Amino acid sequence: LGILPNPDAPSATALSRLLDVELLAFHRMARALMRTLLPTAADADSVLPPLAPGRGSYTDVLRAVGAPTPGAVLGCPRLLRTMRKWVSVSRASLNAAHDALSAAPAAGALPAPWRPLAGPAAGAAPPPPASLLLLSAAGPSHLWQLPERYTDIFSSSALRAHRCPATGKPPAEPAICLVCGAVLCAGTACCKREGVGALTRHACAECSEGAGVFLLVHKCQVILLRGGHAAYWSSPFVDEFGEEDSGLRRGRPLRLDLARVASLQRLQAGHAIAAEVVRERSTRDRVIRDNYW
Repeated sequence: LGILPNPDAPSATALSRLLDVELLAFHRMARALMRTLLPTAADADSVLPPLAPGRGSYTDVLRAVGAPTPGAVLGCPRLLRTMRKWVSVSRASLNAAHDALSAAPAAGALPAPWRPLAGPAAGAAPPPPASLLLLSAAGPSHLWQLPERYTDIFSSSALRAHRCPATGKPPAEPAICLVCGAVLCAGTACCKREGVGALTRHACAECSEGAGVFLLVHKCQVILLRGGHAAYWSSPFVDEFGEEDSGLRRGRPLRLDLARVASLQRLQAGHAIAAEVVRERSTRDRVIRDNYW
C-alpha cells in the first residue's frame, strides 16, 4: 500500500499475544453459552468444537469457528483494492490540508472543517494535528458531488457521453452511482446477467462492497442496495415547497436539499445502508424484486 510502518506501533508478538488472550476468552464463554442453551454437551461440541489438547492460540480458535486468519483477510484482493482506495483518498486529503495550513497559518483563517471550536484552556492538552482533524471530517466515505439544479444532471458530460456496453446506445433508464459517479443501466434487460441487474453487480463487485447508493435519473429517486436487496429512499432534490417529484410528473424546478444530502451521507458513512434497506423493506406492503436493479 506504500505506507511506512509507525515505529510506535505494537509489535507483531504483542498483537499475537493480545489476540490469544481475547479470542481464547471468547471461545471459553461461547462454549459455556452453548452448553447452557443446547440439551447435551455433544450438541454444544458439534456447534462449537473444543480445542485439541495442547492447542491454545488464536489461530486454533479461528480454525475451530471456521473464521479466516488475519493474514488471509489482509490477502483478500477485494479488501486490498478498498484499502488502496482509502489510502489514495487520505493522501489527497492530507495534501489539501497541508496546502490550506500553509496558505492560512492563522487559526481564524483556517477552512471550517479544521478550524478549532474554541481555544484550549490553560494546562489543557494541545489539539490534535491538522491531518487528524482532516481525516475525521473528510474521507473515502464522501458521496459523489451532485449539482445544485437537477436539470444540470441531464446536461452533464458523463451522462451525455455514456453508452450502454451491450447496445452501444444511450441508456433507456440511466442511474448514477453516488459513491463513484459511474453511469449504469438501471433495471433494463440489456445489462442483466443471469437475472442480476447492473446496479447490483456494480455495488457487489466493483464499487462499494455490496452497499450501493444510486440515483435513478429519469425518476429522481434514490435506490439503496444491500447485496440483491433494494429499497427506495428520499430524493435529495426537492421543489420550492420542499416536496419531492418522484417520476418527474409535476415538472417543477428541483434543487438540491443539503439536509437530505447530509442524511444520506451519514447513512453511507455510518455503514447503515444494510440496516436502512431492511427497515424500508419491512415497512412496505410491496418490495422490489431481488436483483432487479
